[in-house]
Amino acid sequence: MLWYRHRSAAGGQPRDMDLIGLLHYENADVEKTFATERFNITGHSKGRAQLTISNMKPADSAEYFCAARSTVCHLLRLLYKKLQ
Repeated sequence: MLWYRHRSAAGGQPRDMDLIGLLHYENADVEKTFATERFNITGHSKGRAQLTISNMKPADSAEYFCAARSTVCHLLRLLYKKLQ
């Protein structure tokens, strides 16, 4: 399971997409940029998982989301069925 931060840029510029880290089963690997005590990934990649951000700051304003392979595959299957 991958965790991302999606920030909007000023002046209509493309938005930044940053990988925060990944969770492989119960093992979290946080990217160096986010490797502080403020960003914490916990849980299990095949079940319930959480991204916790402590001591939030205005600069943390963004969309945060996770992506899992099974989710992408499921969406592609649904799209394929609709195209048939």
